[in-house]
Amino acid sequence: MLTDGLEVRSATAQTEPELLGWNVRKDLVPEYVPATTLLHTRKGTGTQNFLTLFLSLKAGEPNPVTSVKSTAPGAALVTLVDGRKLLITADLNPSGGIEATETLADGSPGRHVKAGEE
Repeated sequence: MLTDGLEVRSATAQTEPELLGWNVRKDLVPEYVPATTLLHTRKGTGTQNFLTLFLSLKAGEPNPVTSVKSTAPGAALVTLVDGRKLLITADLNPSGGIEATETLADGSPGRHVKAGEE
């Protein structure tokens, strides 16, 4: 969700310069099946932070995200199709925590989750 300077590419059934984009299945034929691998790259000095949102979807279910907007270093606002908003804030210190605050479609507060602080 932090897209400044982010490069994204995919690889499927790649063998050079390295193996990427394969699903290796032990004791099955074929053992190697092409699979898409996504590569996220950011260049710069110091620690480079990534903030990724994973949403479980059933097969054929449409993407529920309408927009993602960076609001500050380490923070992004995710707007969902149903009108809810999720403010995701991650401490840029790798040992820090992450926080998610939900605002419901009617503007009222929803869930709030804070995790990972040491």
